[in-house]
Amino acid sequence: MKIIYIDTILRGHHKSYLEILTLQNLNHEMLAILPSTLSGVKTYVIPFENKGDSITGFYFIRYIYWMNKIKRIIEEENPDVVHFIYGDFFYRYFGIGLSWLKKYKIIMTFHHIRRSYFRDISLKRIFKLISNGVVHTDSLYYDMQQIGIKNIEHIKYPHMGLQIKESQAEAQSTLRFTADGRKVLLALGGTRKDKGLDILLDALKQITIPFHLLIAGQENDFDRKYIETNLGSYISQTTMILKFLSDEEFERCILAADFIVLPYRRGFDGASGPLIEGVARGKIVIGPEHGSIGQTIKNYHLGYIFKTEDVDSLAKTICDALNKSFIPDETYRAYQKCLDPKTFIEAHSKLYN
Repeated sequence: MKIIYIDTILRGHHKSYLEILTLQNLNHEMLAILPSTLSGVKTYVIPFENKGDSITGFYFIRYIYWMNKIKRIIEEENPDVVHFIYGDFFYRYFGIGLSWLKKYKIIMTFHHIRRSYFRDISLKRIFKLISNGVVHTDSLYYDMQQIGIKNIEHIKYPHMGLQIKESQAEAQSTLRFTADGRKVLLALGGTRKDKGLDILLDALKQITIPFHLLIAGQENDFDRKYIETNLGSYISQTTMILKFLSDEEFERCILAADFIVLPYRRGFDGASGPLIEGVARGKIVIGPEHGSIGQTIKNYHLGYIFKTEDVDSLAKTICDALNKSFIPDETYRAYQKCLDPKTFIEAHSKLYN
């Protein structure tokens, strides 16, 4: 079977995700259309500058140009399956151009699904133009069914780490900090507004129990100056690694932590890389009650949930978590097993067939 993988981004988890599908799934002939080359895979390099929220103007022209190039490559290669790895990209364009590929089996993965009147219209149109969509959480799967989308598959997001063999203390040392016996709270990933770092910073001002805060990820909406200004009295017990993290740095941050804290706003709904990698390492998760993340934490006994976007609720939840002894149970362990990349690959092979 010949499969073409397509993405507009090849960094961070986009790259790791593709490597799992392509480097470990050797039963198929695989090609890729990406903004840069992927080791071990024949790659057509077609960059796309994915900016702007409008379907009009310069970026729409770039999008049509990009889709036309993809169409020509697909017609030349004549694959059995075309798999768009990042379907979220197509919302703003309402799937325009997908009809050019209607003779092929198209799979499209959606990592986060944001709901609104126009987004729902776009989603329904996209799903009429593809063979199957893939989501990674129970919540998103049921959301799609509720708006009448039936050609949807639920495949759990895999963990991508577990390569580094270090203790928590060794990981902290490599990252150049020590918690001095305090529990480590980790806020991991780009400092975008929807990830709610500002909510966490405010909540921690209410905490009197000793802790160490590790903030790691690329500066986005909240820069270093904002963070330092809002750290308050616990600035001396905070470590910041504000840059794009390598895979090794990402994994070491998880190894160094006790709690993965996800203070995400309501607009964020989808699979969470820090949650998945944290659970793979046996960490405790603190996250919002809404959507996919809240349901996942609650259903699989992964940790603690708080009222979304509620500073007081988050502060109380962190206090409770720091005071309690959390022992992963059988439900937690069963969820860990579901995150095995082999399960992920087998589910995709079944879908392709």
